[in-house]
Amino acid sequence: MFSPGVVTFKAVAQGASKVEFKRVELKQLETRPQLSFSDAKKELLALLQNVRYAENHPLEAIQVSDEGFSWSLMSKGYSVRFEDLGNFHWRTGGGIFGVQFESRSRQNRLCLIFQWTKQADRDRFMDVIAALRYYFYARPFEDFQEKAKAWRALSAKPPLPEEVQRFRVLAEDAFQNKNFEKAVGYYEKGLAIEPMWPAGQFNAALLSAELEHYGKATRHIKRYLELCPDDKEARAAREKMYVWEEKTKEEK
Repeated sequence: MFSPGVVTFKAVAQGASKVEFKRVELKQLETRPQLSFSDAKKELLALLQNVRYAENHPLEAIQVSDEGFSWSLMSKGYSVRFEDLGNFHWRTGGGIFGVQFESRSRQNRLCLIFQWTKQADRDRFMDVIAALRYYFYARPFEDFQEKAKAWRALSAKPPLPEEVQRFRVLAEDAFQNKNFEKAVGYYEKGLAIEPMWPAGQFNAALLSAELEHYGKATRHIKRYLELCPDDKEARAAREKMYVWEEKTKEEK
């Protein structure tokens, strides 16, 4: 479980050397990377072990999971989720090759500066991050599309498991008490058991948007539309998706 840390990062003093920033666009998420998921995680771990943080501190206790990566620095723990990664910029000058990027979490917007002594390490970091983002975003949706197609073809849809019904009740109770964060959490626990749950996808999308988590809202509404493309709510849902996608771009 990754929990975001709060920290202020300082830029490294470069003296008379010129420091340049250049906007970096991650590779298209739809592009299947050459790296496997497990190899990409291993490479990220190795690259983070060679990185220097702001003011030339090395990272400690580095871990990479399916969701993101974490580390400690001077006895404090921090983490980044792949879904929170925002703008990227090259950072060069003073004999370093760095990347500056933003991490958007529910509580914080952090500006992170990682730097290496070799440009190849910095460039490879971007390739690995792009690969991991593909596996985090694009591949799960491709898998879901295949399963949704099979689910739509069923003449009789299977009932929700009792454990999913339990999470539905808890989500509805949290919603009634206006605890939207908790409601989304319950819906997602139910969806982890049974992703072929249109109402769960739809409600998780609406509540995520209410919390201004537009990337998450978009992912849930896309799954709802895969399950129920001809539903009476589909047209309105698709229009909401267009708005949320644009808001996600505006955040980056």
